[in-house]
Amino acid sequence: MDMLALFDGEPRPDSAADLGARGWSTTTRAPADFLRSFDRGPRPDSDTASDRWVFAAKP
Repeated sequence: MDMLALFDGEPRPDSAADLGARGWSTTTRAPADFLRSFDRGPRPDSDTASDRWVFAAKP
């Protein structure tokens, strides 16, 4: 079996926009930036440079 067949080739959904449309407030941060605020985590590299975490709160 080809490993790439296990992954969806479509673009990832825009979670922040979807949650915002439902009334949630959102912020989006790179994992390295978030973890750096706690003096933790890996250094950003080319494999994770485009990753983003979405934080949401229901008002």
